[in-house]
Amino acid sequence: YAGGVPAAGVRHAGMTIQHIAFAGSVVGVDASGPGAQRLARSLFGHLPDAGSGAHTTLSVSEDGDGFHLKRDGAPVGARPTAAAMAELLLGEVCHHLADRSSGGLLLHAAAVAVGGQGLVLPGASGSGKSTLCGWFTTRGWQYLTDEMVYVPFGSVNFIAFARPLSLKSDARPHLPQLFEPPPRPGRPCAAAPRRSARG
Repeated sequence: YAGGVPAAGVRHAGMTIQHIAFAGSVVGVDASGPGAQRLARSLFGHLPDAGSGAHTTLSVSEDGDGFHLKRDGAPVGARPTAAAMAELLLGEVCHHLADRSSGGLLLHAAAVAVGGQGLVLPGASGSGKSTLCGWFTTRGWQYLTDEMVYVPFGSVNFIAFARPLSLKSDARPHLPQLFEPPPRPGRPCAAAPRRSARG
């Protein structure tokens, strides 16, 4: 495990465009409009600087009908909500990063770590990688990715593509603690039940 090195990106004022690098590949993400920029920031704003050199650019915009995604100017799809667009945009970014990966082995896999050691969980879409990652986090493991893991040629370490954990609603019965919103500052939490002084 290489310390959970995140994918890379460039931050410009207002986060209009970002270049995301992973596994020897670079994809540009262009966001126009406040909602589209918030969406791109929430998905990729944590990533460090990659510079330039994108082999393709994904452009997300918003209007009164929702969000629209284009690849190099050609329409890819539209979604009515930011959450639905986030799923489409993440899928497209991962697809295009994988399509041009080089210099190592790229796995469709989840990954977690504990004590400086990593665990790679390869699997097909829908096989439960994200749910299993979520379960590991409830046992003290650090979440790294639920999408892609890259092992550079000649290395015994892997690099995880840093992205938000994406749990489907059918995981709720198994991981209810991950679906509960954390308490917000300034809002009262439910009081703990009183215990009797008699024992």
